[in-house]
Amino acid sequence: MKIIGLIASLILTFFSIGQKSYYFSEALPSNQKAQSVVDKKWHGKYAVNNGKNILEVNSDGVFMVSTTISSISREEIRESTKYDVRDNYIFGVVINDSLPCVLEDERYFFGIRNKDVIVGAGSKNELRPSGRVANEFILNTYENGYFLPSIIRFETKNISTAQLDYDFETTVFDFIQEKKSVQGQNIEIIILKPDVSEFNALLKDVTIFSILDEFKKTK
Repeated sequence: MKIIGLIASLILTFFSIGQKSYYFSEALPSNQKAQSVVDKKWHGKYAVNNGKNILEVNSDGVFMVSTTISSISREEIRESTKYDVRDNYIFGVVINDSLPCVLEDERYFFGIRNKDVIVGAGSKNELRPSGRVANEFILNTYENGYFLPSIIRFETKNISTAQLDYDFETTVFDFIQEKKSVQGQNIEIIILKPDVSEFNALLKDVTIFSILDEFKKTK
């Protein structure tokens, strides 16, 4: 078994050699200013995955609201002074509030809402106009001192997002002049700094920005 494990590890390392991952040194486009809010006409709540994830856009920024399913055994609730269940609501999970719950196989199941800041106070992500059309923005996600751009488009009743999608041997970024290489573990990390014209050329390349999700407006 040790020999098989060693062989598998060597094969994985072999295929990792020569792979590249791309990041950007600054938020893009470099000639546009960051903004935490968008036009009020696009404010609202947009759902995807049957409402399990909701993109909320308001005067404070852009947020992702998701639901985490959790459970507590019936026995634990019976022996606990912290939790209580009354009329299909569980008390004690959220301070000064209750949550709807369902009893199944001697466990009470309930959903906990999480609200994460995508753009706004406390977030290092940056939202900038793409410079192409008024309803299109570049969401620059901050990661380890660098940025990963994705496209976010606001329509009347939906929001669509597109993220960078490329294979590890791509040459699509080769035309960008300013770049540096950082060696990671079994992978080469390329830090790109495109000028305005170079980034516009990237945006026009439909092969590297693939549709990730489409959120439908609920209210």
